[in-house]
Amino acid sequence: MNLPRPVRRILFVCYGNLCRSVLAEALMKRLLEAGGFKGIRVESAGVGALPGYPAPEEIVGLARCRGLDVRGHRSRPLSRSMLDRADIVLVMESYMAEQIKQRGSGKDRSKVFLLGSFSPGSGGSCEIEDPYGGSLDDLQRCYGEIERSLQGLYRALVSASAIGGKAPSR
Repeated sequence: MNLPRPVRRILFVCYGNLCRSVLAEALMKRLLEAGGFKGIRVESAGVGALPGYPAPEEIVGLARCRGLDVRGHRSRPLSRSMLDRADIVLVMESYMAEQIKQRGSGKDRSKVFLLGSFSPGSGGSCEIEDPYGGSLDDLQRCYGEIERSLQGLYRALVSASAIGGKAPSR
């Protein structure tokens, strides 16, 4: 995969910006912080999001059980300016990438990736299905897919020297 360099702004996109992109944003922030990477902005939005909605209680609870706090999250519709500012855009499903590529500029095409494509052993299924309204098992499965994919993304960004600003080791 040809990753853009440098990556200073990461944007996660799902449909409603209530579940998947919320979890991906919070997890990526934690990965970057644990790795000592400073100055990288991580955001999320939705291709069909209505503005200002909090993450559902099930997502807040799932995140809390895993040491993440998403209580302050409010949904945001994907905008042209968000796409323009982002260095890399990670989507959950193929149709989202196509929507972005169709309505965007040629520049957008090279920075849009399926998040699931970074999951080791994804077995060809790179889409991360929407757990909204699903069972607890659906939510946990989705979280696991996002976590594996983010670990792969993180390794890819580090090995490609796409992210910098690492804090000095002590």
